[in-house]
Parts: sequence; structure tokens; C-alpha cells
Amino acid sequence: MMRRVLLSLSVLLVSQCAQAQAVDADADAKAAFIKVDPAAQQASGIEVQKLAAVVFTPSRAAYGVVLDPGPLIALRSQIVSAQVARRYAAQSLSRAQLLYRTSHNIAMAALQGAEAQYATANANELALTAKARTDWGAALSTLLVRGGQFIQALSDGKASLIEAAVTGRYLDPPTSASGRVSGGARITLRLIGVASHVPSGLVGQGFYYAGPADLSSGLPLSLMLPEGSAQAGVAVPPKAILYLQGHKSVFREVAPSRFTMVQISNVLPMRQPGDASRYFVGKGLHSGDQVVVEGAGVLLSAAHAAPAPADTD
Repeated sequence: MMRRVLLSLSVLLVSQCAQAQAVDADADAKAAFIKVDPAAQQASGIEVQKLAAVVFTPSRAAYGVVLDPGPLIALRSQIVSAQVARRYAAQSLSRAQLLYRTSHNIAMAALQGAEAQYATANANELALTAKARTDWGAALSTLLVRGGQFIQALSDGKASLIEAAVTGRYLDPPTSASGRVSGGARITLRLIGVASHVPSGLVGQGFYYAGPADLSSGLPLSLMLPEGSAQAGVAVPPKAILYLQGHKSVFREVAPSRFTMVQISNVLPMRQPGDASRYFVGKGLHSGDQVVVEGAGVLLSAAHAAPAPADTD
């Protein structure tokens, strides 16, 4: 009961201060100021926090899963065998053609046999290449056909293959992404290319990323994919932001015991996998500004009770 009376008294104190002294003209913005004496601030639980500058890159959340590299490695082995067989058949055909043209040292049937062997080997390699493209997409199939460091690292257990799925509007796949495994450890991923499909049950885009070693197949991951360029602004706690008539605002302390409501824009959640504790604000606030993080509701009541600022035009 005492707490309820104290809170009511605090609101009254703030409202009286706002009405008796509340409104001053800001030379630039003509903003209404609310003055709250220190005793009323303490009783109302009003707390402020200094904002820090940040450089923020907008990101999209994505679902990730570590893929079993076995089928990929097996297909790579088949492709290598097919490439060897096709090269051997090509060399055999070249020799047979030379012998037949120069002195007919081999029969036509032998030449035709060499041609058939090459055609079969070439068709087998083309079929495996097409299978790689269909199953794994253009970028990863190119690595399967040509080989390279990633395929070798995957075969040696020194890398992992991660499929990322993102829903919603189109996203140009970023060259790098960050993630968090179920235990909380952070990982960095490198883009391979667009996936041929997305995980079952999802609708959107799929991408393949190269990840670190020692990630178990089937392990789910929370991923963040950068979207757009880096922006300068400030980091604001969620509890400081007020949502009023379709706009976002905060209360800023402009002088000791003086507060004004500031409309903000370009507000984006600074999500990291498993963390949404701050918002990026690109317009309306600056580094070093003091904003109200507790007791904003009391100031909002006072702001509604205060008279509108006089028109000085």
C-alpha cells in the first residue's frame, strides 16, 4: 500500500513539475522539456544510461545445419575415377587413330572399340558432373569436379559443410556469416555458393558455407547473414524505446533533471545468435546522450499532461 501511494505521489510530483515549469523552447527543435527534481526521480525509479557509439551491419537470421560430408566425398571419388577413365580412353583412342591412319596396323574393329570406350567414359563423366550440379548446385559442383583445398579439407576432417536457409525477401548471399552452436560457441563461416535446395519444410533461399572442423553432422546452428553496408549510430537498450502512434521515441536527459522526448528512426535489432539485447539507432541520437531506461512511463504521463509548446513563428 505504501509503495502504491509513493508511486502515485511520484507521478503527481512529475506532473506538477511538468505543468508549472515544464515547457521551455529549444532554439532548434522547439521541444517540450520536463523537469523532474532529484527526489521525484528517485521515488519514481527514473534511471538514465549513457549511449555508446557503434558501427552496425544489418543482418538476417538464418537456419543452419551441418551436412554429412560422406555423400559429397563419395561423389568426388566417383568423379575422379571417371576423369581418369576418360583420359585413359582418350589416349587409347588417339593411339588407335594414329595406328589406323598411318599403316593400318590395327583393324577397323579395334578402332571402333577404342571409340566406343572413349564415348562410354566421356558419357559417364558427364553424367556424374550433371549429378553433382543437380544435387549440390553450381558452385559446389565446380569444386567437386575441379577439387581444391576445401574438398581436401572436408575429406581430411579439417572443415565442415553447412547449409543455410533464409526465408522472406531475396538476399544476395554474403561472403561470410557468423553462427552459434547449441553450446554457445561462436563460429565464422565462408561462402561457397547457392545451394540446390533448402531444408525440408522451409521456403526460401539456400546457401552452402564452409565451417570449422569438429562439427557433428546434423548439428543445428543459429546463423546471422550480413545484409547491406556498415552504418554508424548508437546502441540503445530495448527498454528505453517507446512505441507511440507508429513512431519510436526515447526520453533524453538534456540537462540535470531535464528530459525531452526524441523521435528516433533507422532502428534495427542488433541481433546476434541467441542475443537481442540492444537496438541500433541511426538517427535521432548521438554517442554520449543520456536516455531514460527505467521510469519512462512516468515521464510519458507527465508529457501528456504538459501543455503544448507555444508557436514562436
